[in-house]
Amino acid sequence: MKEIVLEIMCSIAEHLKVSVAVDKRTYNDQRALINSIFSATSDREYNVGSIMLRLTVIDSLYATNAAYSYFSIEEMAQRIYDMGSEQEATRQFASYAQGNNETAVDALFDEPFGIRKNLAEGSKQVSLLSKYAYYCVLQESQKYPMGFPIYDSLAKEIYPKLWAKLDLGVKSTEEKEMKAYVADLRKICSALFERETDSFGMQQFDLLDAYLWRMGKFSHGNLSLMLERTDYVRFITNLGLQAEERGKDENGHTVYEPLPEYAKRMRCIYCDKPLTGKKKVKIAEDPNTVNVDDLVLCEFVSGEKPPFNDIRNQKTLEEMYVHWKQYYK
Repeated sequence: MKEIVLEIMCSIAEHLKVSVAVDKRTYNDQRALINSIFSATSDREYNVGSIMLRLTVIDSLYATNAAYSYFSIEEMAQRIYDMGSEQEATRQFASYAQGNNETAVDALFDEPFGIRKNLAEGSKQVSLLSKYAYYCVLQESQKYPMGFPIYDSLAKEIYPKLWAKLDLGVKSTEEKEMKAYVADLRKICSALFERETDSFGMQQFDLLDAYLWRMGKFSHGNLSLMLERTDYVRFITNLGLQAEERGKDENGHTVYEPLPEYAKRMRCIYCDKPLTGKKKVKIAEDPNTVNVDDLVLCEFVSGEKPPFNDIRNQKTLEEMYVHWKQYYK
């Protein structure tokens, strides 16, 4: 299993190295945009305001949907700023990821921020703060080849399955959620990579997160952030899932027939013959009839019109899909 996972990780690493543009909407391009607001900040511009800006952009582009309480963003930014400097915050984040005791980082992930309307304490922001830490440590990838892990719902869902496939035994018994998560992912990295520099030119946690995120996306039948808009439109059109026009509203705007909720999730369509030539795709009356994941691969490998502008993207996604279907479905 280790060799197979590393082979897929190699493909992902190669895919992430292709040029990106900050005016697109793929996951890779959004990473580049967020990274730019970290790499462009000088020591003179490092203040509570710039940290708040970073947190807000990360939350928006990652769709973290953080359950903010009043004053939570300001308090998180102040706590990060109080770590001393950009370099010192980065050092502490990297040290924490390596399993060392860093009190300030521990408090960031284990304490609530802000207050609610009734003055009850706010909520923890583990996912958002982990993404902030990830981008901080990413700026010094040569110095910190391990990087920092993103606490993500998709990664949390998939990593126990990878853990079992690698036969790693008992997971961390650490009571604090983030500490246990970091400890488990660190052990996975140790099982996969013999040396810190064995992760195909990427930080180890970065590559592991990219792998787990993609396997999670396949598990939920959600490909939107993995494709550029033109590819996504072609892909949905090929599957026959585009909305139908109903006419115009009073303001002259096009009105579309809303798809059933289960169709929006792309989880339950079926076809009565392979997706080649003229395709007959129907919405299943029973949401459990057939999972769209089977049709995804069918469209990849046998569609008369390739659903992607860049055949390299199609090849990479095909490889990852086959891997997911074999080991995680």
